[in-house]
Amino acid sequence: MKQRNNGFSLIEVLVFLTILSLVFIAGATVATVSIKNSITAENKSLATRYAEELKEWLQGQKEADWQKFNSNVTGATYCFNIDPILVWGSSVGTCQNIVDNGKQTIFQRQVALSAPSANQAKVSITVKWNEAGNGFTIPLNTIFAPFE
Repeated sequence: MKQRNNGFSLIEVLVFLTILSLVFIAGATVATVSIKNSITAENKSLATRYAEELKEWLQGQKEADWQKFNSNVTGATYCFNIDPILVWGSSVGTCQNIVDNGKQTIFQRQVALSAPSANQAKVSITVKWNEAGNGFTIPLNTIFAPFE
């Protein structure tokens, strides 16, 4: 009487390993994309924070002294590369990356100011950064007036 062998054939093992490899590759791809998206979302959140901080600082300057604030509205663009913001930034040439409490970041923050009328200041804040070869921008636009 012949004894039956209940083991796996070489073909069955190779098919199983191929399927298992495809599952691991798919899992690694999903994990990589998830990590990349998580980093991008974190950077967007930080960039939004930097833009909002600059808007709030500018609003404080406007509320403290409209005439002095309005004298800075010359159609110029200013770089604000120090955080926290304590003084007006430099006129733009090429903005440097923000230094946040002594730590260099990947973000560049600038504001373009213009005066559509004598009692208005148009504020266009932009925070930019590069990540994995892609450029990202967070814009924030508002209009200030002395009576807000």
